[in-house]
Amino acid sequence: GGSVVECECHVKWKAEERLRLSCLESNIPASAISKSFSSYKGSKSKHEVDKLIKYVQNYKEKGLQKSLYIYGPNGTQKTTLSHIIAKELLKQNVSVFYIRAMDLIVKNFANFNPTEEHIVFMERAENSDLVIIDECFARKKHESVSDYQLVALRNFLKDRLEVREKSTIFISNYAIEDIVKQGFDKGIYDLIKRNTRGR
Repeated sequence: GGSVVECECHVKWKAEERLRLSCLESNIPASAISKSFSSYKGSKSKHEVDKLIKYVQNYKEKGLQKSLYIYGPNGTQKTTLSHIIAKELLKQNVSVFYIRAMDLIVKNFANFNPTEEHIVFMERAENSDLVIIDECFARKKHESVSDYQLVALRNFLKDRLEVREKSTIFISNYAIEDIVKQGFDKGIYDLIKRNTRGR
């Protein structure tokens, strides 16, 4: 009686395929699989990148501040860094959901008769271990946002950060201090300021 042994290349391929599917389910582009902290070419210093590596390595430790605010000008590869963080946490079986701020605000808080797609989207946004919200607090992109949508956003963030105590990474071109200047209320600013570490 012979036995079948799976070759290393097949084991590696299966792991990569699982990761690729996890990325797609989390809204992370499959291209993130080939990226790593060591291949990062943006403007964040090595010291800052090392802090993000530690964040990933220590993510499952109890009592750590798990929410981050990453900001900097256009072209500094903040989104790429968030994809690398997501990919590394997906490898640890952490549930991750990547969304753009306008998708969260407009598509989901504006709809009084939600579709199945909206319901699933909001369940993922509320319940994932980590949600990455990209393109946050840009006035140009948010000019059409109503007061109702801002209240809904504040309530969503309060529930996620302080009631459920779920991790959130905010990606923005603006420092936390500029949130109010960009037309968002002080309640949202206060929530993010007290619940995140800036990078």
